[in-house]
Amino acid sequence: MHSRYSRFLLKTLRCLRLFADSLLLCFGYKQCGRCTHWGRPGGGGDNGGGFTGHRSLYGHYRGGGKAGNPNGIGGHLRRGGGGGAFLLVQNKTVVDMIDWLKYYPLRLRDCKEGDSVKGPVFSKARPVKLNFRDNIIRLRAPRHRSTTGYSPIYTTGFKAASADQFQTRRGGFTENWKASTLLFRKLDYRCEWFGGRSGGVSISLSVLARVEGKEFKDSSFFYPGAFESAIANFLNTFYGVQKPGRAFTRRAPVNWQVQHHLPVFSCTFELWQRNLLSRIYFFFPLTDRHLGCISFDFTVSDEGPVAQAKELVSQIINSVQLELSPESQAQLDQAKQAMGELKLTEDFAPLKWPIKVEDIEQPLASGSFLSHSDNG
Repeated sequence: MHSRYSRFLLKTLRCLRLFADSLLLCFGYKQCGRCTHWGRPGGGGDNGGGFTGHRSLYGHYRGGGKAGNPNGIGGHLRRGGGGGAFLLVQNKTVVDMIDWLKYYPLRLRDCKEGDSVKGPVFSKARPVKLNFRDNIIRLRAPRHRSTTGYSPIYTTGFKAASADQFQTRRGGFTENWKASTLLFRKLDYRCEWFGGRSGGVSISLSVLARVEGKEFKDSSFFYPGAFESAIANFLNTFYGVQKPGRAFTRRAPVNWQVQHHLPVFSCTFELWQRNLLSRIYFFFPLTDRHLGCISFDFTVSDEGPVAQAKELVSQIINSVQLELSPESQAQLDQAKQAMGELKLTEDFAPLKWPIKVEDIEQPLASGSFLSHSDNG
């Protein structure tokens, strides 16, 4: 039944496409032989006709037909050509409509191997500006688009005050961490022709801190050692203990990479579960007591969507900019004065899991990490 509906809709869309093309022909437009653009021939020198283009929209140059060539497309691929011409019209609207319907989030059938899956693209990402205690975080991220019922979070405007409202972070084996979520968006990946949702990626930007009475004493997150120990404690708290009756399949940090595009040190790494990529983290210090954390939660498993999602995540991370408040800048300068150059460990091996709950708050020792032979 579902396949019958799909075939009917596909035939209907093809008829609409032919109808739109026929209308353009009736109004004197012609389709370029080198691409899918439609244009009206313009009068060039010696009765030359041609298409005009506009590079700012479709990658073409403005120009008329080559002199003496009644059907020329001079200026379509290069600047020049005789005479003026008219505005290029592309059937882009029709293509966009078909794409919108092709990947509409309605499930009438199962997504099969070989079906194309489409998700958000970074070219349509919009600027985001967040403020935490006068520390300004800027990035670009696609708009929230999900059918799973999650609501977006964006602490800007009249919601800016909520950026400093912390709650104990649940889900760990201790309750020593608190978090304030500044941004949350969920992005769906959709299978073609009513195959429905095929997974997604969620973006969550939070500020993390230790709860009152559990702070790390005599330390600052602007010190590389304290920063790395805090990340290890965070991972141990939420992922390092085995739950009774369940197999343990988690590994982190995997693919640890030091980043250099912020005025403070920062790092990215992955969390794997059941031999699948589960989450990508991006950490950076905001104050001596607060960590910036952007997490990307993966619910896609097919190779194609995962590659698309990882590329999108990399582009979002590279777009992040940070302006420290005067207070945070003073704390950073103090750390530089005390230690000189501030550098993170280039090779941070995955933690040795599982551990016991009572070991979460213990200082890291040499036996806390997997050896390279175990890190497969």
